[in-house]
Amino acid sequence: MQEILRHDSLRMMAKAGAIKSVQIIGQGDGFALVMTPKTGEEMPLITKRGDLRRFKKLETVLAYLKEDCGVGEATLKFEFWNKKQGDLAL
Repeated sequence: MQEILRHDSLRMMAKAGAIKSVQIIGQGDGFALVMTPKTGEEMPLITKRGDLRRFKKLETVLAYLKEDCGVGEATLKFEFWNKKQGDLAL
């Protein structure tokens, strides 16, 4: 079972230096975040409702990571990003 990540956990892990990597992944017309802790496997950022947290603009993701969470480095993957495409039903 894949672990999930919420905002408060991401912020605490960043402050503690417990993050190995953060990926910004383009999907459809938005972006999602996946964090890998130093001890564990990839964890997608989710909302309070349990849905995948999606950002419409790359600038919003960057501001969220840097200003809200204290993360200053991330990898951007945008192979499946298409600003003209809506959400994909999975």
